Amino acid sequence: DGEKWIEGHYHPTPDDVRAAAISTKPLGQFAIGCEVCGEKYPMDTARYLCECGEPLALSSSPRFDPHMINSSDTTIWRYRSMLLPEDMLPVSLGEGWTPLVRIASEHPNLYAKMEGLNPSGSFKDRGASVLVSWLRALGVTSVHDDSSGNAAAALAAYSARAKIKARLFVPAAASPVKLAQIGLYGAALEPIPGPRSAATTAAKNAAASGASFYASHIYHPFSILGYRTLAYELWEQLSQQAPDAIIVPLGHGSQLIGLAQGFLELVTAGLIGKQPQLIGVQPETCAPLWSALYQTNEIGEGETLAEGIRITNPVRGKEVLASISATNGEIITVSETEIADGLRALAQQGFLVEPTSAVVWAAFLRIRSRFESNERIVISLTGSGLKTPNPQQFL
Repeated sequence: DGEKWIEGHYHPTPDDVRAAAISTKPLGQFAIGCEVCGEKYPMDTARYLCECGEPLALSSSPRFDPHMINSSDTTIWRYRSMLLPEDMLPVSLGEGWTPLVRIASEHPNLYAKMEGLNPSGSFKDRGASVLVSWLRALGVTSVHDDSSGNAAAALAAYSARAKIKARLFVPAAASPVKLAQIGLYGAALEPIPGPRSAATTAAKNAAASGASFYASHIYHPFSILGYRTLAYELWEQLSQQAPDAIIVPLGHGSQLIGLAQGFLELVTAGLIGKQPQLIGVQPETCAPLWSALYQTNEIGEGETLAEGIRITNPVRGKEVLASISATNGEIITVSETEIADGLRALAQQGFLVEPTSAVVWAAFLRIRSRFESNERIVISLTGSGLKTPNPQQFL
């Protein structure tokens, strides 16, 4: 496998399923580059950072076109023309088009986006489906990533679907349910002792060795492309209107960035007047983006029930803060008590979520008085409560 890596690019062997088509495959309007220095990279680049040190981005992609929506498809691939060239086949497990459910108890126009109902149990399936589709088409046969659990489970699931080998670096203290899930998909599981950041270090070391493709759910721009579909769906599900505000858990911020990009496309297409206010939520014990936004020095990696957003150094932090600013949004921190209370409160309304998702309820309660009764508020319930370790602790 190491022989496939030459000067930072992934070169499939002649035995790879799609290797013969790589050099001539048309990639449509898609291109990868650096938004800071303008450097361009080939679509099969193995780099996860530009030479200037910034994460790579899509420098070009098809514009959102409502006439290209395949309304008979109830997955993210109803937006296929915006996600993948026509001659590439999607790797799908039925992800996306998750329910948008009204919660009538606290605000007349409060909705929950049920992302825990995706195939592997989280919103990360959107990014994994798009990323693995591209990697399979480009001839990649072995991938790895680091994750607190959900992104690893998603990559394991879609790699299994695509017959791609997967190796996942996950904190040893992650939810045992998520660890078992990853193993059941057939991926090689690498539990890493220590904080979440230690898993990232291990994955970067693996990338440097050239043993497999670093299919990072945060570094690779095709994952972010998948998260744009959340914006498209919300626009469709709200009768071709945008919500006024969306509240999301905030770790690396990939979901928030995807929402910002997706709604900006809708603005550019003249389909909505402005982007929704984007509100990110972090635990008090680990809130680096909140600290950066409000210029405090309170950065740590303390323990938290919301393990999925325990991120000390968000890779795309600049993009997150720019998205918050562009939408007149904000970042809110919540305590561990509020997270636990939020999980119970949501469950008692029929929504079983993992603790990471529960942060949005506490944030909503804190700011609900700001919204008029006719304003549409969406809370993103990002992960299934069936993944929660020791659920008895919340009884």
